[in-house]
Amino acid sequence: MPDDDRQDSGHRPARAKPDVRGLPADADEASVPTWWLRAAEHFEAQDLAPYQPPRFEDGTYKHIVEAELEADLGVAITLRCKNGEVGDDWTVLVDGDPAGTVGRHRSQDGYTVYETDPDAFRDLIRSAVADD
Repeated sequence: MPDDDRQDSGHRPARAKPDVRGLPADADEASVPTWWLRAAEHFEAQDLAPYQPPRFEDGTYKHIVEAELEADLGVAITLRCKNGEVGDDWTVLVDGDPAGTVGRHRSQDGYTVYETDPDAFRDLIRSAVADD
């Protein structure tokens, strides 16, 4: 009989638990925004699935594209829906002024998906800044 009888006993090595904060496996915690960590702690305290931040249709995190544009263009970007209902579009604000709208839904995993791709979002923001 082999010294290691795990296969014979049906024992399988335990899988690593997913990070309860929803952090990507390759994330450097020091680079994760504070708001993400706070949201993740809230989700964990409520015994919810791990927090995942909003993203675009291709899976790119919204906050990464948003931060890039804010730094490059010197603007503040906000997505807002007042008194919205499921399926309503959200208004994209650049320095408080409406720049356009974007659809939004929840994925099967429960995170927010903005119904556009990062390049179209960049174009929308750059166009709004150019119009000012």
